[in-house]
Amino acid sequence: MSLRICILETDNLRPELVEQYQGYGRMFELLFARQPIAAELTVYNVVQGDYPPVDEQFDAYLVTGSKADSFGTDPWIQTLKVYLLELYQRGEKLLGICFGHQLLALLLGGRTERAVQGWVWVFITINWHPPDRG
Repeated sequence: MSLRICILETDNLRPELVEQYQGYGRMFELLFARQPIAAELTVYNVVQGDYPPVDEQFDAYLVTGSKADSFGTDPWIQTLKVYLLELYQRGEKLLGICFGHQLLALLLGGRTERAVQGWVWVFITINWHPPDRG
Protein backbone atom coordinates (compact mmCIF):
# COMPACT_ATOMS: atom_id res chain seq x y z
CA MET A 1 0.00 0.00 0.00
CA SER A 2 1.43 3.37 -0.91
CA LEU A 3 1.24 6.61 0.99
CA ARG A 4 -0.93 9.19 -0.83
CA ILE A 5 0.58 12.65 -0.51
CA CYS A 6 -0.90 15.90 -1.78
CA ILE A 7 1.77 18.42 -2.77
CA LEU A 8 0.51 22.00 -2.52
CA GLU A 9 2.93 23.89 -4.78
CA THR A 10 3.33 27.50 -3.64
CA ASP A 11 5.78 28.93 -6.16
CA ASN A 12 7.26 28.51 -9.61
CA LEU A 13 10.86 27.41 -10.05
CA ARG A 14 13.56 29.74 -11.26
CA PRO A 15 13.60 29.64 -15.08
CA GLU A 16 16.98 27.86 -15.25
CA LEU A 17 15.57 24.89 -13.28
CA VAL A 18 12.26 24.46 -15.13
CA GLU A 19 13.65 22.30 -17.96
CA GLN A 20 15.21 19.83 -15.51
CA TYR A 21 12.52 19.76 -12.79
CA GLN A 22 9.32 21.39 -14.18
CA GLY A 23 8.29 22.50 -10.67
CA TYR A 24 8.63 21.93 -6.95
CA GLY A 25 6.14 19.08 -7.16
CA ARG A 26 8.41 17.21 -9.57
CA MET A 27 11.38 17.79 -7.26
CA PHE A 28 9.48 16.07 -4.45
CA GLU A 29 8.48 13.22 -6.77
CA LEU A 30 12.17 12.64 -7.54
CA LEU A 31 13.07 12.85 -3.85
CA PHE A 32 10.38 10.35 -2.79
CA ALA A 33 11.33 7.99 -5.64
CA ARG A 34 14.75 7.54 -3.98
CA GLN A 35 13.22 6.54 -0.63
CA PRO A 36 12.18 3.07 0.59
CA ILE A 37 8.60 4.32 1.06
CA ALA A 38 5.98 3.70 -1.60
CA ALA A 39 4.37 7.09 -2.21
CA GLU A 40 1.84 8.37 -4.71
CA LEU A 41 2.18 12.14 -5.05
CA THR A 42 -0.42 14.45 -6.59
CA VAL A 43 0.62 18.05 -7.25
CA TYR A 44 -1.65 21.10 -7.12
CA ASN A 45 -0.40 24.63 -7.89
CA VAL A 46 -2.26 26.73 -5.33
CA VAL A 47 -0.75 29.98 -6.64
CA GLN A 48 -2.83 29.36 -9.78
CA GLY A 49 -5.88 28.39 -7.70
CA ASP A 50 -5.49 24.65 -8.31
CA TYR A 51 -6.75 22.61 -5.32
CA PRO A 52 -7.75 18.95 -4.84
CA PRO A 53 -11.40 18.05 -5.38
CA VAL A 54 -13.36 18.04 -2.11
CA ASP A 55 -13.82 14.25 -2.20
CA GLU A 56 -10.11 13.49 -2.83
CA GLN A 57 -8.48 11.72 0.14
CA PHE A 58 -4.78 11.88 1.05
CA ASP A 59 -2.66 10.46 3.86
CA ALA A 60 -0.78 13.76 4.20
CA TYR A 61 -0.47 17.23 2.71
CA LEU A 62 2.89 18.88 1.97
CA VAL A 63 3.12 22.66 1.49
CA THR A 64 6.22 23.61 -0.52
CA GLY A 65 8.57 26.53 -0.14
CA SER A 66 8.02 29.88 -1.82
CA LYS A 67 9.62 33.27 -2.31
CA ALA A 68 6.40 34.72 -0.88
CA ASP A 69 6.06 35.79 2.74
CA SER A 70 3.91 33.62 4.99
CA PHE A 71 2.45 36.85 6.38
CA GLY A 72 1.77 38.19 2.87
CA THR A 73 -1.64 39.46 1.81
CA ASP A 74 -1.72 38.03 -1.73
CA PRO A 75 -5.16 36.53 -2.45
CA TRP A 76 -3.69 33.06 -3.12
CA ILE A 77 -1.99 33.07 0.31
CA GLN A 78 -5.24 34.04 2.03
CA THR A 79 -7.10 31.25 0.18
CA LEU A 80 -4.38 28.75 1.12
CA LYS A 81 -4.59 29.77 4.79
CA VAL A 82 -8.33 29.07 4.85
CA TYR A 83 -7.78 25.71 3.12
CA LEU A 84 -4.99 24.65 5.50
CA LEU A 85 -6.99 25.66 8.55
CA GLU A 86 -9.88 23.49 7.33
CA LEU A 87 -7.47 20.56 6.85
CA TYR A 88 -6.02 21.08 10.32
CA GLN A 89 -9.46 21.22 11.91
CA ARG A 90 -10.32 17.91 10.19
CA GLY A 91 -7.23 16.34 11.74
CA GLU A 92 -5.31 15.89 8.47
CA LYS A 93 -1.54 15.39 8.58
CA LEU A 94 0.27 18.53 7.40
CA LEU A 95 3.93 19.12 6.57
CA GLY A 96 5.43 22.43 5.56
CA ILE A 97 8.75 23.11 3.89
CA CYS A 98 10.21 26.60 4.48
CA PHE A 99 7.31 28.91 3.49
CA GLY A 100 4.96 26.00 4.18
CA HIS A 101 6.09 25.46 7.77
CA GLN A 102 6.03 29.21 8.42
CA LEU A 103 2.46 29.39 7.13
CA LEU A 104 1.41 26.46 9.34
CA ALA A 105 3.10 28.06 12.36
CA LEU A 106 1.22 31.30 11.70
CA LEU A 107 -2.10 29.47 11.45
CA LEU A 108 -1.47 27.74 14.77
CA GLY A 109 -0.78 30.97 16.63
CA GLY A 110 2.93 31.42 15.95
CA ARG A 111 4.67 34.48 14.58
CA THR A 112 6.77 34.80 11.45
CA GLU A 113 8.90 37.62 10.11
CA ARG A 114 11.78 38.21 7.76
CA ALA A 115 15.19 37.07 8.99
CA VAL A 116 17.50 40.06 9.46
CA GLN A 117 20.34 38.15 7.77
CA GLY A 118 18.22 37.27 4.72
CA TRP A 119 17.60 33.80 3.31
CA VAL A 120 19.28 30.85 5.00
CA TRP A 121 19.82 27.41 3.38
CA VAL A 122 20.25 24.38 5.62
CA PHE A 123 20.22 20.68 4.70
CA ILE A 124 19.52 18.01 7.31
CA THR A 125 18.70 14.31 7.15
CA ILE A 126 15.54 13.05 8.83
CA ASN A 127 14.89 9.33 9.22
CA TRP A 128 11.16 8.69 9.17
CA HIS A 129 9.60 5.40 10.19
CA PRO A 130 5.93 5.00 9.22
CA PRO A 131 3.66 3.54 11.89
CA ASP A 132 2.48 -0.05 11.53
CA ARG A 133 -0.63 -0.14 9.43
CA GLY A 134 -1.49 -3.69 10.55
